Amino acid sequence: MLRFTAIALLGGAVIFWLYRALPDPADLPDEPAAATATPAPPAPHVRADRDHELRRVIAGKLPAPDPGAPPPPPPPPPPKEPASTTPAPSVAGPKATLRGRAVGGDGRPLLHTRVEVLPLTAQSAETSTTHTRLNGDFDLEVPAAGWYRVRLRAMLDEPGDPPAAEQVIYAGPRARRERVLATGRAVTCRLFGADGRQAGLRMIMMLVQREGGGGFGMGIGGSGPLTQSVSFLWPQRAKSVRVDLGGYAAQGVVELHGPNDGCEIHARVRPQ
Repeated sequence: MLRFTAIALLGGAVIFWLYRALPDPADLPDEPAAATATPAPPAPHVRADRDHELRRVIAGKLPAPDPGAPPPPPPPPPPKEPASTTPAPSVAGPKATLRGRAVGGDGRPLLHTRVEVLPLTAQSAETSTTHTRLNGDFDLEVPAAGWYRVRLRAMLDEPGDPPAAEQVIYAGPRARRERVLATGRAVTCRLFGADGRQAGLRMIMMLVQREGGGGFGMGIGGSGPLTQSVSFLWPQRAKSVRVDLGGYAAQGVVELHGPNDGCEIHARVRPQ
């Protein structure tokens, strides 16, 4: 009994000595408080040999440091922008002009002839079209210089009909005007005045009647130089062609029913 009492008194003395060794928390200097930040909770692990900081931790004045903790990892680098998969825009090459002249078997120019142009090495079946002028010339802008297939067709001819001519022509900066020769079916018309002399043509009007009904009309003329004759391709599906010629001193009309009909118009003197 005496031994137990002695042990109890000794333990109480040790606790009293530890309590007296700690300073009063009120005597510790206060840390400046942040305006908006809240103190972090104390870490569970502290080093025992840091007596002064340990007392401040016990007093609740300082968050527990952790000198043995590893440094925070560096921030990750910014992500790299993915490489663009969009191909760079291609630069289109310079355009070119295809020039030609449609002529019949006698070498006379063919007016109002439909011209179809297709690239010789075409990756698409797209066809460009134009028509010849009164002197048989035609000009067509093409995507680039190169070789092109040219087909000639008469008025009202269908794409499935055999062309009157097919020829390969080069289009480029220094390309000359090429002649495209149409074989057969060319009709030439002339106008003669009352004196029997051939009148210079200034205007032509044509009305094509189609087999099975329907038709097509067109007129070509102007104040340019007079021409001695006009030639055109006979349409494969035509029933008749009415030709109205006007010149400097005479005018007249003729109706043709085939490519072999003569187209010479002997007209009276035009009234002044």
